[in-house]
Amino acid sequence: MQGGLLKTTGAERLFATEQQAAGFPWGIASMRFDLSERFRYALAVDDVEGWLDCSLLQHPFFKMFLDGQQVPVRLLASPRSVAGQSVNGMMDGHKVRNVFADGGTLMLCNMHEWHAPCRELCRSLTERLVAEVKATAFYSPAGCQGLDTHRDDAHVFVGQLSGAKRWSVFDVPSDPRSRRIGSVSVADCGAETTLTLREGDGLYLPPYAPHRACAVPSASSLHLSIHVREPRARDVADDAIDRVMSAQLQRAEVGGGAAERAAQIGDILRSVGGRLLELDPAELVEAMEQRITGR
Repeated sequence: MQGGLLKTTGAERLFATEQQAAGFPWGIASMRFDLSERFRYALAVDDVEGWLDCSLLQHPFFKMFLDGQQVPVRLLASPRSVAGQSVNGMMDGHKVRNVFADGGTLMLCNMHEWHAPCRELCRSLTERLVAEVKATAFYSPAGCQGLDTHRDDAHVFVGQLSGAKRWSVFDVPSDPRSRRIGSVSVADCGAETTLTLREGDGLYLPPYAPHRACAVPSASSLHLSIHVREPRARDVADDAIDRVMSAQLQRAEVGGGAAERAAQIGDILRSVGGRLLELDPAELVEAMEQRITGR
């Protein structure tokens, strides 16, 4: 995602104050900012505590992490009888609180699908950007860390909603081959920048910037992360190839000796390549927008 796109769509104003919105280093470097009113009040600790006491949340819409490892579902959920049928994986508030007391971080997943304020915030972004937008919350005990140092393949906008968390942020790898998602060794991350986010603070992380966060020892922490992922070139290529691959071509076998296989593959590449060049990019754009935004 290029900086100009977000600036021209006004998406940055959904996260930051009006004064700071114009100065974001989109896709380049991390930046601390003050939360917009809409972002700051999208979620509260009382909401989370209420879901622990009474909710229909079912795994995997919630997970927990302890010492960097995902906690087994059996330690978090219990079956529940619904209309005479047993439904597995339902959140058990007593179990979750026991793991939380031991230092486990509660992760609330895909909140854009089931929590109205997060859904509306993400929908507002999707209306401005042709991008996948997701919301995830992290509720951590005092002095505890949820996930290990890791990278995401999206723009991440963090909102500290309660308590405080100390963040370690590293630069985006200069070598594109090192830009992979998932856990990463700190030894491979280069220079570290540390900062503490307090209630009302925000943090922007560009794609593939390694990071980790730990609640300060004095209080529990709640933060909300919004992930914005634009289509990649690979996504476009996959969509285009799906359009040009006829059923006959998909079923075509490649056999014989090495020379024969090479000749057959050459024919396939020429056929696919020619059809790709005939595609209308505007039609691909329209199809992409429909798939991502539902419009």
